[in-house]
Amino acid sequence: MIGLLDPALFQPRSNAEIQQDFDNLNKACVQYGIVVPAIEEYWNELWTQFGAPLERQTFCPSAKRAIQETRKASERTRVIVPRLSVNHNAGRVWMRGFRQLFGVPYFDINWEIRMAEAAIRALSTGDDVVLFTRRILGRNLNRHTSGNSVLEENTRWVLHVQPTGIGHKQILCVYHPRNLTDRWTSRFDWRLPAISSGAPYPFRPPETWWKGSTVAFRTVSSKHAWVDRDGNGWA
Repeated sequence: MIGLLDPALFQPRSNAEIQQDFDNLNKACVQYGIVVPAIEEYWNELWTQFGAPLERQTFCPSAKRAIQETRKASERTRVIVPRLSVNHNAGRVWMRGFRQLFGVPYFDINWEIRMAEAAIRALSTGDDVVLFTRRILGRNLNRHTSGNSVLEENTRWVLHVQPTGIGHKQILCVYHPRNLTDRWTSRFDWRLPAISSGAPYPFRPPETWWKGSTVAFRTVSSKHAWVDRDGNGWA
């Protein structure tokens, strides 16, 4: 499995957040055998524009080590990503997903294209591809609050690409290692109990949980709650 890195992971924030995000990323790579190759369509710009400055500005040793481990893991990978003549016509890309995450106002217009091209290039290997992402309010996250109950709604959980000769592929947006065990948690909440973990009262995700038309939450007893396939609400 190939991982792509969201440039938002390298934006300045608290040391605790930086360490948590990169620890989750590194843990997922080790646990699930995910490689993060230096795909040239975006890699050099990623580290020059965002990675190196963040590393210099991070003075917490453990947070800095987490960033460095991500870079070193890429240097150790032996996966060879085939070179393609990638351009706007190399594959059909639903740009709505890429624009939402990588377009203005969060990044300049070039990042939308870079990430789409990197995704197509990664998929050319025939491997599954995931995007390690960072959730940001207004970008790919909404927060609903009712009293002491908070529901964090992910508004972008998959990207879609359809390269010529490969067909439609989904790229899962991963923000926590559990998203790879129970993929539906990339849309819902990674803390929900699951059948896979042997929970006595598991959340049963809708069969088409990845579709935007599938209802993910509603108001139950005046609280925003996740809704499973049985109509049960989880707050």
